[in-house]
Amino acid sequence: LWIDLGEDKVQSAAQLGYNHSINDVEGLKVLCVTDLGEVKITDFRSEVLTLGVPDKDGNPVLVTPEIDMPKGGKLY
Repeated sequence: LWIDLGEDKVQSAAQLGYNHSINDVEGLKVLCVTDLGEVKITDFRSEVLTLGVPDKDGNPVLVTPEIDMPKGGKLY
């Protein structure tokens, strides 16, 4: 998953295949945590933690803001 934070574009390893298709997430604003360091998963480098909640089967559903927000906004 590539995420546009406004000034930077970062990648995140998120298990999206259960509830989201590529078409679903393109242009979608998601919540993520930065500055946690990188995690390398085989040849993939995950730079941020994308926030999600489990569905009834325990599979991730992305957390998105309810209203339109600017890219790179702070989460608090």
